[in-house]
Amino acid sequence: MENRRFLTVKVFKLTSIGVLALFGSVCQSDKKDDPVGIVDVDGIRYEARTSVVESTVPVVGLRRMIFTTLFITNLRTEALQGSRNACPLALVVYRSAARRRPVWDSRKARSGCVDMKLWVNIPPGFADSFTMNSRANFVLADSLPAGQYYFSTVVKPQHHVKLPPAEIPSGHGYLAPNKGW
Repeated sequence: MENRRFLTVKVFKLTSIGVLALFGSVCQSDKKDDPVGIVDVDGIRYEARTSVVESTVPVVGLRRMIFTTLFITNLRTEALQGSRNACPLALVVYRSAARRRPVWDSRKARSGCVDMKLWVNIPPGFADSFTMNSRANFVLADSLPAGQYYFSTVVKPQHHVKLPPAEIPSGHGYLAPNKGW
């Protein structure tokens, strides 16, 4: 049963990537005012990337999705391991590159990871990644206008995996409401 669940998650992840490759286009600008960060905290290196992906799906219409990936590299001498019961990352959205006042936070919106890992084991010198997504409509809701937004990825404390908390600038992109159904 456990192998079947693992296979289902991997197939879903590969299918999602395939759909993005076929239908999606990544929207990123070349602005130099937005640093995308790599942060080292207590022997752990975090690197985060956020992309806005537009896809046109037959019948459904234009969809804008926000994909955030957090790479965790273990720089310690011992393995980073343990069980986890929640997604270790959150997406925070800002209107300016200064990232002072968030306009949306996935922790409040209850968005979660695409790949739910029940056990984390990162040996010294190795890395693992976690991915989450959100719809542009969820972020904009009824009160935010279309426009340029700046993203940060927040590493949330976990009870059983000792990940130090951090906030990493993870990119920027244009958000607009989805069109269609």
